[in-house]
Amino acid sequence: MIKHITQIAVTTAICLVLMSCDSAYYVPDSPHVPLLSNKGEVQASFQVGTAGSEIKTTWAITEHSAVMLNGVYAKSFGGALQTRIFAEAGYGYFYPLSDWFRLEAFSGVGYGIVDFYPFHEHQNFYSDPWDPHYDIHQYRGFVQPAIGIVTPFIDNGLAARISVLDHHQPGLNVANLFVTPVLVSRKGYKWVRLSFKLGYSFKFGPLTDTRSIYARPWVFSYGIQVNLNRLYNEF
Repeated sequence: MIKHITQIAVTTAICLVLMSCDSAYYVPDSPHVPLLSNKGEVQASFQVGTAGSEIKTTWAITEHSAVMLNGVYAKSFGGALQTRIFAEAGYGYFYPLSDWFRLEAFSGVGYGIVDFYPFHEHQNFYSDPWDPHYDIHQYRGFVQPAIGIVTPFIDNGLAARISVLDHHQPGLNVANLFVTPVLVSRKGYKWVRLSFKLGYSFKFGPLTDTRSIYARPWVFSYGIQVNLNRLYNEF
């Protein structure tokens, strides 16, 4: 038990360091990969990671379709003080290939705002005013296919989120394409599991303008996931 608590504490510390080490304009959150099984299944998870604090939810509204709603919040330091809020909604299709294998694809749109305060070399971090500051507005559309295996004890999956980010700040409006493959592993028993995700976000473009934005490439998160109403085929 103490060993697990120590591992969680160390991982949390690493995430906090990664969040604060630079002032990226775009920090991709971890893709939500539910690997649904049946109508009426509900999933909710809380995770922390390189993008901040994440809440991911999914509800299977029919035997093969589902909706998701996700949110992210973070405050980071490192060249700038940033407060980031992002929310997105999606709709998808899932199909059980067998008792244990799942295939799914989601698409959706999201909106985020970054409250950005640049930090200057001779500025006193604690007492000087953080001026000037400006808001960054970001719009994202995505498609995300995934495949995985589900059992009463583990969920393992592989997904790739393909997204276009439309970034708006004073003096710069630019769009970039991002491809984010991610590995997902959840361990526990049926209703409650520990969740881990690791991925990398490849940036392409810019699609508009001649300039680009700095985006953090690595994606990592861990946390707790709750599954309700999932039907299992016992071993």
